[in-house]
Amino acid sequence: MADRRGVRKGKRVPLKIYKLKIDTVQKIDNFIEPSLTANQYLLNKDIGDIFIDEDGKKVIEVSLTNLPPNTLDFETAQLDFPQTFEVYEDEYGNPFIEVSNNRIFIQTPSFESFVGRESQKVYEFHLNPESFKPNFRKLITEIRTRGGWEIQHWGEALTEIEVAGRSGAMIKKIVNGQEVPLTDNDYVEDSIAWKKLTELSSLYKRDHLIKNKPVEYLLGLSVYDNFYIGYFTNFVGPIVESTQPYIVSYSFSFKVQNTMRLGTRTLLENNVEV
Repeated sequence: MADRRGVRKGKRVPLKIYKLKIDTVQKIDNFIEPSLTANQYLLNKDIGDIFIDEDGKKVIEVSLTNLPPNTLDFETAQLDFPQTFEVYEDEYGNPFIEVSNNRIFIQTPSFESFVGRESQKVYEFHLNPESFKPNFRKLITEIRTRGGWEIQHWGEALTEIEVAGRSGAMIKKIVNGQEVPLTDNDYVEDSIAWKKLTELSSLYKRDHLIKNKPVEYLLGLSVYDNFYIGYFTNFVGPIVESTQPYIVSYSFSFKVQNTMRLGTRTLLENNVEV
């Protein structure tokens, strides 16, 4: 149900940080970026289902239930399913099949199925940050000459993401897998919120800690269907305010070397796609 501002309320979409080996980053460079609507894709199929047949062709086996509803015409219904279709590629490298003159594309796998198995999740925010701000900037050189201004455009600079948030109330701890309130004999440092913030700070300190050695991994920050690959540039916190002694805040910057955008979309609890 929408609130007064017309925004549908759903469950929290957790932000996560992953550690990716360099060879995984190279795989992501070759990942196909989908730009189509859901009704143009095979259902419950992705590029991981493509295989090579005896003739050396790329093919995929499709059942009637894998076809999007808008392609189910009379001619298609007469076909004998399941059936193997040859896989083609459009001018952008996106794989597709042809069914009754309909071009149906094949989705890239979900984030969890591709990046999840190629990486190690190292952090999940206890509370999502209050702000997540990607900053995009053009690289431009402006030189003043006698004849006027000489302006040189160099393309996009590396995107920098500014993240800021709060720890949440430091009043609970974990006992036998359950959250329980802190007692008079516990310390604030025993709380879940404090430990999660300390964990985030330690992740920043360990990032590119070894000097003069080849980089073995980069960090990946997942936000909805975007996956930002890069490294920390600064970290501020914990910031303590006298008015809220049991809540601390933090902020950090994250430089983006590469961005992967998948065809996955986030569902709210009432299954409304956003």
